[in-house]
Amino acid sequence: METARFFKSDFEENGSMDNVCLFLNLANDPTIERIITPRLALTTAEFLAYQCEKHVLVILTDMSSYAEALREVTFPFIEMA
Repeated sequence: METARFFKSDFEENGSMDNVCLFLNLANDPTIERIITPRLALTTAEFLAYQCEKHVLVILTDMSSYAEALREVTFPFIEMA
């Protein structure tokens, strides 16, 4: 939560919040949200870069949360096989 608060407050302080598309997801959010949020962010970034010709920076601060969510979803399928 502190990392999210840091980025949001920094964007607000330097006046760049008008140019920010923020996808915020926390480690304690539901599994499906932890999986889909990075995918939505990357899809949006791709659209902005290629269709709107914007410069894009994607920051994923906690890859372990995403990986853990993937394990939670795929583990039952592995057991069934």
